[in-house]
Amino acid sequence: MGRQKGEGARSKSRPSSSSLAASLLPSGTAAVGFGGYVGSSRLDSSLASEEFSDIDSEMAQHLKRLARKDPTTKLKALTCLSMLLKQKSGKEIVLIIPQWAFEYKKLLMDYNREVRRATHDTMTNLVLAVGRDLALHLKSLMGPWWFSQFDQIPEVAQGAKHSLQAAFPAPEKRLDALILCTTEIFMYLDENLKLTPQSMSDKVTALDELEEMHQQVISSSLLALATLIDILVGSQLEKPGFESITAEPKHASKARATAISFAEKLFSSHRYFLDFVKSQSPAIRSATYSMLRSCIKNIPHAFNEENMKTLASTILGSFQEKDPSCHSSMWDAMLLFSKRFPDSWRSVNVQKILLNRFWHFLRNGCFGSQQISYPSLVLFLDSLPPKEIEGEKFFLEFFQNLWVGRNPSNPSNADRVAFFQAFKECFLWGLHNASRAVLGGSVEDDQASFLSRDAMILIFEDVLKKLLTFIMTSSFIWVKDAGSLLAPTAVDSMTELESSVNMLEATQFALEILDGSFFCLQTFCEGSEVVPCLSAALFIIGWECNMARALDNAFDDQSMEITKARMNFGEALLSLRGKINKTFWQSLSIPNQKKLGSILILTIRSAIFKEDKVNANEITSLCFLWMAEVLECLCQDQYQEQNFLDLFLANSDVWPLWIMPDSGCAKRSASLKIKEISIKTNTSGSHKFVAIIEKLISALGIDRVVAGYVSNTPNSTEEASKELATSHFYSRAWLAAEILCTWKWQGGSALGSFLPLLCSYAKSGNCSLKEGLLDSIVNILLDGALVYGASGELRFFNVWSASDDEVESIEEPFLRALVSFLITLFTENIWGKDQAVILFGLLANKLFIGESVNAECLRIFPLILSVLIRPLYTIESDELHRDAVPTSFEENQICDTIKDWVQRTLSFPPLTAWETGQDMEEWLQLVLSCYPLRALGGSKALNLERDIDPVERSLLLDLFRKQRHAGKSAAASQLPMVQILLSKLMAVSVGYCWKEFNEEDWEFVLFHLRRWIESAVVMMEEVAENVNDVIINRPSSDDKEVILKELEHAVLLLDSPRINIARNALFAFSLFSGLTELQNAEDADNSNPLRRERWDLVKDRIVEGILRLFFSTGVTEAIASSYTEASSVIASTRLDHPHFWELIALSIVNSSLHARDRAVRSIELWGLSKGPISSLYAILFSSKPVPSLQFAAYFILATEPVSNSAIISKGTRYLVGNTTDTCDIDSSSEEGIQLREDISCIIERLPYEILEVDLVAQQRVYVFLAWSLLLSHLLSSPPSSPTRERLIQHIQESANSTILDCIFQHIPLELSSAYSLKKKDIEIPAELSEAATAATRAISTGSLLFYVESLWPVGPVKMASLAGALFGLMLRVLPAYVRQWFSDLRDRSASSLIEYFTKAWCSPPLIADELSQIKKASFADENFSVSVSKSANEVVATYTKDETGMDLVIRLPPSYPLRSVDVDCTRSLGISEVKQRKWLMSMTSFVRNQNGALAEAIRIWKNNFDKEFEGVEECPICYSVIHTVNHSLPRLACKTCKHKFHSACLYKWFSTSHKSTCPLCQSPF
Repeated sequence: MGRQKGEGARSKSRPSSSSLAASLLPSGTAAVGFGGYVGSSRLDSSLASEEFSDIDSEMAQHLKRLARKDPTTKLKALTCLSMLLKQKSGKEIVLIIPQWAFEYKKLLMDYNREVRRATHDTMTNLVLAVGRDLALHLKSLMGPWWFSQFDQIPEVAQGAKHSLQAAFPAPEKRLDALILCTTEIFMYLDENLKLTPQSMSDKVTALDELEEMHQQVISSSLLALATLIDILVGSQLEKPGFESITAEPKHASKARATAISFAEKLFSSHRYFLDFVKSQSPAIRSATYSMLRSCIKNIPHAFNEENMKTLASTILGSFQEKDPSCHSSMWDAMLLFSKRFPDSWRSVNVQKILLNRFWHFLRNGCFGSQQISYPSLVLFLDSLPPKEIEGEKFFLEFFQNLWVGRNPSNPSNADRVAFFQAFKECFLWGLHNASRAVLGGSVEDDQASFLSRDAMILIFEDVLKKLLTFIMTSSFIWVKDAGSLLAPTAVDSMTELESSVNMLEATQFALEILDGSFFCLQTFCEGSEVVPCLSAALFIIGWECNMARALDNAFDDQSMEITKARMNFGEALLSLRGKINKTFWQSLSIPNQKKLGSILILTIRSAIFKEDKVNANEITSLCFLWMAEVLECLCQDQYQEQNFLDLFLANSDVWPLWIMPDSGCAKRSASLKIKEISIKTNTSGSHKFVAIIEKLISALGIDRVVAGYVSNTPNSTEEASKELATSHFYSRAWLAAEILCTWKWQGGSALGSFLPLLCSYAKSGNCSLKEGLLDSIVNILLDGALVYGASGELRFFNVWSASDDEVESIEEPFLRALVSFLITLFTENIWGKDQAVILFGLLANKLFIGESVNAECLRIFPLILSVLIRPLYTIESDELHRDAVPTSFEENQICDTIKDWVQRTLSFPPLTAWETGQDMEEWLQLVLSCYPLRALGGSKALNLERDIDPVERSLLLDLFRKQRHAGKSAAASQLPMVQILLSKLMAVSVGYCWKEFNEEDWEFVLFHLRRWIESAVVMMEEVAENVNDVIINRPSSDDKEVILKELEHAVLLLDSPRINIARNALFAFSLFSGLTELQNAEDADNSNPLRRERWDLVKDRIVEGILRLFFSTGVTEAIASSYTEASSVIASTRLDHPHFWELIALSIVNSSLHARDRAVRSIELWGLSKGPISSLYAILFSSKPVPSLQFAAYFILATEPVSNSAIISKGTRYLVGNTTDTCDIDSSSEEGIQLREDISCIIERLPYEILEVDLVAQQRVYVFLAWSLLLSHLLSSPPSSPTRERLIQHIQESANSTILDCIFQHIPLELSSAYSLKKKDIEIPAELSEAATAATRAISTGSLLFYVESLWPVGPVKMASLAGALFGLMLRVLPAYVRQWFSDLRDRSASSLIEYFTKAWCSPPLIADELSQIKKASFADENFSVSVSKSANEVVATYTKDETGMDLVIRLPPSYPLRSVDVDCTRSLGISEVKQRKWLMSMTSFVRNQNGALAEAIRIWKNNFDKEFEGVEECPICYSVIHTVNHSLPRLACKTCKHKFHSACLYKWFSTSHKSTCPLCQSPF
């Protein structure tokens, strides 16, 4: 293009792409556009004349001349234009930029180089003249502008560079420009690459010129593209010329992502640019190599299995390139490709594709590129995979071809220097790499050694010493311990060796020897320990490297350099180990394998117990991986695996803590460690060890790690019995017991992780081995509990099933482990009644030693019996309190034993006369544990888990009455433990003996229940007042940490014993409440002591106390909510007593309206800074939620007397006009509505980020609950009440519609279309099915309570169900709101799926309900009638007045209300066309804006007609008498023209027009 024939593709003065980029712009830039015109065609003349109408005529004339074909004309026009640009003002010049952008794009592709150079001169003058005004047009210019920087003609490229620097003098500004225009630049360059010579110009241009123009465009575009990707994607340090930019520019990350995306698309769409490599033009080929290099560097992930073979053949085979101008970029691409993708060599025929061409390349003196190619040879050799270097043959051919191509005829001095320098470098490289194969055995198949066995042993021993030196200088203690295991006698000489030899260089040399001869070790037998020790050293050094990585940031500056050097060596050694598969390790002799395994396992144990620098989680993960590696590499069968596991789990001073195994015994017995269990010196190490064991169990299975099962398939009965015995020999019941006693460890726990694994194993089939294992575990734990159970603090369960928290409260490890294990066995039905009977008999026999009570057994028996009692007795019907008849001899024995225990307890004095030393507490606990109750409370708890006979019931009643006869006052003054026992006894007596209770019994029970609950109320209210004082009476400047500490101190008043007593009281009260309801429903016998009226007053007082407890905890959190952390402190206290709050919630939900009203009023009169509504919201939206309390709070908020004030806050007044001129346009029916702040933050200000959180996240749950409350409130409000209408209007205007997007994230709509096609093979997902059912049910029932109550525990299906119910109810209550959201959807696929879902499951019940309401509606007017057609989903409204009439047909679409109803006038009589059209529009507006029933919309429309016939003026703004949204009348009159307006219409007029004048007469309003 524009150059003399024979001119090189690129002159020597032309800079490369990388150097040009360095001089041009910063790193991280963007892209360019297309000049503001469509394609390359010019606008038609009419449009062009309009375009030039505002442009200076002289400049316009010169712009038109730029389109001429003649280069002389173009040059003159550019010269004149440049002069004018210097003379005109910036405002005049900026008008020509759109036309200039179009011409500029074409001029840059002009054949004449002078035209292109002059174009850049003009561009320079233009950007200097317009200055900052260029920004508006930058995207239309930046694409061609960036392309021009890479023109093949240096002076042209320099002109382009000068113009860009003139516009953006600072590198940072040039970078910002590229970042701003990233997309446009990529699109422009992509368009260029698609050009052909024929598409670039008209047919007048000569073909050779077109070809040359096309080559210029393609090569420049490729270079521009490669440089752009380097700038935007590459790191800051890799962007030459931009090191001065210290901070990453704004939007650089977005531009980087855009660049990567475009680069991937271009790489794919242009077939990896391989067609350009085949171009006849050297310039295009050179640019293509640069482009490939950029792709390899910046988007390596685009090189995959599909294209690797093609790309590898092209890039690695590029030595056939003969043009020296291409060799620099060729080498860059090939070396980087080989480095990034070393495996790519496998996809090509190396000899054919690469080596043959490489030899030819060398023989021909690199085709003239000696100074470029020779320095790259050693880099190329270093990138060759070792397997491709066939020893002497490769080196011989390489040096022969290199020598032949040295160009001896007439070489330049520079060529000679380059040749000999390259020859020297390559020769030294060859010597260095050839030395690796001296010993032999460099690959697995080659075990031959070039030296004698003795010589090899000496060499390997010396290598071991060097590696041992490295090991002994480690900073890790466990690594040094491993060194002692490797060579105990050699350790003393290490210091001397270290002082005389550079340790790192020596170990590096040793590694090179190993790399070339390691597989020779395979031939060594057990005569020398060098094999296991040297092998172990490889593992240990690699493991040290693993651990050093975990401590990468923990070293100080002084040790960091040494550590990095050691890590580099470790990485190299890991690379060597990666070449060695497990076949090699398993081929070693058995003694060598055992020795190696022993060293490695002892090393791992040392790391577990001695390493304290690394995080415990990191240690456990690493040690598990190491142990798994040892087992995988060294174990040839399961027997060897079991032996290594025995070694790993062997007894020592630091492990195990609780149980001492005897692996040498044939029975694999275990004994308790006789030591003070409460003092453990290495608990941390034990926890880490157990964490590793759990990971091994997850990987290998309980059958291999704990059960020790060896699964060899036997060939005969004799072998089968032998296998059974062998399997039993490896059983490790003690290990399971040890893990259970450890209880918690890093990343796991007995309850959360180990017991589920053990249960899964136990359920996996019937096997005597499994049964024996479980029996052994229980026996070990029982022995430990009997020995150490008395050492811990006495804790007993309640009379209901034990929770995980209660199990956690047991301090003694053996007892805690035993109880949790038994609970799991029985609840998972692994064990049944038979095992429970056996264990009961075992403990009952141990309870007495002769005539003396076994105190240790008595102490642990109640806890164990509380677990056993349920499987011992099974109720076969729901009949209450039928007299039980034992069905077996064992049951008879158990019943007799329990009766004996009750009689023994009766012999003690009452609890009020507590005496020490008589085991009174333990015996009463034992008796109480025999009478389990259901934890649910209420009438459900009356379905007892055990039946008792009359004799036993009588004994239990006597025990209760013995406490009653002691008197109320005496019991009131006892210790907390006495109160706890008494409260338990009351709960049990009410549950099992209520039919025998008389009035005195009930009076005694209710007196204590009320007193205990009121005690908890006083405590809770005191906490609330203290928190209120801390928060309210505290200066805002106080430190938050001080406030948090004071709050933590305030909640210390929550006394656990008092809460536990109140919990038992609540449970007993729930039983009483259930019984009173049951009895009042069954009979009307006035003599019944449970008659309601007898106890109504006491019961109401107790319920009020429970409500006060509930409100107190809520108001406490509400007060503390001003500090986020503070509210968490309060909420966390509830998590310590979950059952207590569950019982509170149960009573709340069952409380009466009267009781709730009294409780609310008492909280309002309390005088705290927060009231009852805030307290309820604090519980509902708590930072640490309790599900049962959340539902209770929701229930109260959604029902009377709270629901009326739970949603709406005080109203606001509209302000119209400017801030100084206001007009009160409110009326009683139009007053503004405000939601309470507690809920408005969710309804109105719902963040869009809610769509990105997890589907079961707490934040989503709170959003759904808030909307559930709002919809429930709307449903409970009278349909035509002004307050309801104003609230609906407020929601329409202010509520964030993101809620609907959120709802449909829970409903898998994509499968609903498949279901619509009636595909029987498609199973409807649970989420879709539940959501559809819920939507239909919510529409039909008008309630969400069922779905809110069943929401917890929160899961995807339950959230989908509530989402469906919310959508259904929204369609019923807020149809216009939903319809507006639906009409704004831009995703057609999503909108069609939503419409189908609505049409299938929501519209049918909604349409049926609408038509039913219209049919039932009484419009009570002889002038108005309505008829309904259910088959056609139509409503015909007929209005007649005097001699006029009109029929309007309302048609409901199948997807109503997502789609608007259609309104049509089918008959009109005596009504003008204008009025007919107005009335039709009025009806349409009413039915489409109605958030509620259509019947109400029709009624309002009818009233609108009536008002108009009565002479009421319509609003001149909306042309309706009754406002279509808030249904108000025009009341605000203009003082000048006297016309009346709706206040809402006037407010909208003022807001949109920014005026406060009358819309008609324009007078000030």
